[in-house]
Amino acid sequence: MPSFEVTVGITDRELVLNRQGVPCFLGARPAQSAQDLQAADVAIVGIPFVSPLIGYENDVAPRKVRIAGLGYEGSYISELDIDPAESLAIVDYGDINLPFGDTIAAMAATETAVTALLDADCLPVTIGGNAPVASYAVTNAIAKRTNGSIGVISFDGHTDTAPEYGDEPNSSNWVRVAYLSIPNLSPTNHVQIGMRGMNNPRRNMAFFRERGMRTIMAPEVRGLGNRRLAEEAVRHASTGTDKLWLAVDLDVLDSRETPDWDWPDPYGVGASDILETAFAAGRSGKLCGISLMMIGGTVPSVQRLATWIVLYGLAGYATAK
Repeated sequence: MPSFEVTVGITDRELVLNRQGVPCFLGARPAQSAQDLQAADVAIVGIPFVSPLIGYENDVAPRKVRIAGLGYEGSYISELDIDPAESLAIVDYGDINLPFGDTIAAMAATETAVTALLDADCLPVTIGGNAPVASYAVTNAIAKRTNGSIGVISFDGHTDTAPEYGDEPNSSNWVRVAYLSIPNLSPTNHVQIGMRGMNNPRRNMAFFRERGMRTIMAPEVRGLGNRRLAEEAVRHASTGTDKLWLAVDLDVLDSRETPDWDWPDPYGVGASDILETAFAAGRSGKLCGISLMMIGGTVPSVQRLATWIVLYGLAGYATAK
């Protein structure tokens, strides 16, 4: 809960609202149309999609992340001595208008929105939603606008490769579907971080092994430490590729990191692991997008962390530019 002083500061602040009437992400200016994107370097866009299988109010998560950002003074990161907004023009494109209950139509709407950002030469930063709308649809749009190969860093507690879930794009099986259908995703430059426990059967893990994909399981994350993890992930994903996409499913977190959310399992990754990797991915000079998904709409700790992940990624991106 914010302190009294912070609350008073928020009420005194002149809030800039996006097209849904929600405070823009950490002081970004609102963008209503494609024309508003032309002078922007980075565009924040919400994906208010909730899976029919897994709820957790992921449809309201994008606005909750923006509201969580009100608890901070601005976008200056003191420990890095970097304010991404000083060198990057950051806009808030609001939330994508998604048809309720129609996953295929929601994917099409997401691809259209992300494509508009890419056509305006904006780095797309998507917040909220579940697979496949917040994952497959985003990476498919990026791949279609990328000349060359793409490496992927994916933080996720699960494989998303279950053969029994099918190979259709509207499946939540987004990793499997993406690598079977998007030719310029490079399997050997895919890094999957943070899997552990009893939710990843051997048949699902086989998908990674058969394609030479890099898995950094939770015990290895702990052994590497956050700095070496970041270096290893970015090196592996970016060597020989033209672009790098960072995807973070917040269920990768260790349960101790989310005392207000009972979904994550033990033995997961810590916030510092994700933050250091986000910064390194931005600093690589190849970053083509940041996507955060599975952000519990009723989980303040995760909403705040989502704000940090975006800022650390943009800090690295600003450094590279």
